[in-house]
Amino acid sequence: MDAPVVFELTTEGGDAEGGRRIALEIRLCRERHKRETFFIGKTAVMSAAVTIMAALWPRSRASTASSPATPCCSSTSDAFKRPWT
Repeated sequence: MDAPVVFELTTEGGDAEGGRRIALEIRLCRERHKRETFFIGKTAVMSAAVTIMAALWPRSRASTASSPATPCCSSTSDAFKRPWT
């Protein structure tokens, strides 16, 4: 079995369209290669990074204690209960 893919990201912002395109590529890669995929937010996870996080299931995304943003990691909102497609 292939090792899982882990994305580690720190960002204080960014282009929403860029984040959406990265999220799409992650989703396509995950579907094609059938590899477990995780997201770890480091230090700051804002704006475009939140969009990127949405490409993964909630159980597959986390943030470090030093990351002030990312309320979506534990959000009960329906938008974050499944990956964005």
